[in-house]
Amino acid sequence: MNPTLTHELQQRLGYHFVNPDLLRLALTHSSAGAPNYERLEHLGDAVLELAVTYWLYRDFPHFGPGQMSILRAELVRAESLARFARQLELPEAVHLSQRADIRGLRQRTSVLSDVFEAVLGAVFVDTALDRGNADLTTVQIVLRPLVTPLADAVIRRNPGFYRVPSPELTLHPLSP
Repeated sequence: MNPTLTHELQQRLGYHFVNPDLLRLALTHSSAGAPNYERLEHLGDAVLELAVTYWLYRDFPHFGPGQMSILRAELVRAESLARFARQLELPEAVHLSQRADIRGLRQRTSVLSDVFEAVLGAVFVDTALDRGNADLTTVQIVLRPLVTPLADAVIRRNPGFYRVPSPELTLHPLSP
């Protein structure tokens, strides 16, 4: 991967990797051979669910479980994740085989959502390298600028949903 592209992508993520090889792996499609992003995507899927669920629990105390489930489903569906990937300009960074690229896989929703989850998995693993334990707060910091506008749009569209005005959200690290 082009070092300039890697640097620019890390800027857009708001996170700089201790081990940039994790980012390269997260952007490598199975068509390009092994190793590829599939394991990181599997981890990233779980990290995404937990990060979004915890954000909803913490920042929307007036939402019941039904409202939280509806909002979470909207935020973690493949189309939303592909949109986030496009916002981060991930399609240009995905490493595919030439044949897969010609077939248009670079723009497929399924591929982009998988790559986005793999990048989150890579961030989660990389925080363990940097701090000695994996850090969900860092994943939430990466997610916040992407999910907040979509969450606000979903809330506006749904009668009965409302957002309680609050001062700027401050993420607090977990106490030891």
